[in-house]
Amino acid sequence: MVKLKYLLWAAAVSLFAFSCASNEENEDNHKEAHALFRDQQKLLRQYIDSMKNLPDSVDAEALMTRFQEQSLKINMKYPADTDLDLSEGENEALYKMTEKLLILASRRGLSPDSIMAARTDSIAKQNLQE
Repeated sequence: MVKLKYLLWAAAVSLFAFSCASNEENEDNHKEAHALFRDQQKLLRQYIDSMKNLPDSVDAEALMTRFQEQSLKINMKYPADTDLDLSEGENEALYKMTEKLLILASRRGLSPDSIMAARTDSIAKQNLQE
């Protein structure tokens, strides 16, 4: 009976220790995700302002290409799947800002095909048909 009591106590302590460790890991993951959010938010603000104030003589498509390159550089700074730890509010904020940038780009005459990355399944399907 005493052994069972010690076994249950040891199991409870190990479960508590495991839950504390995973909470620390979750907090670290969210800190990285929040840093990713701040970096992407800053980039989006810069490019939204640039697109709003873009003179007619400047190529909007080149601006969007630079945005995509800068966004990729930011994403590569963080471990894979960091974006999965964004909060719902952070995700929504980035979505709305990206949508605003895309609307501004489309007003400059850019088609959605030139702005957005192509769907990989449609490319694969096209290659099979050729």
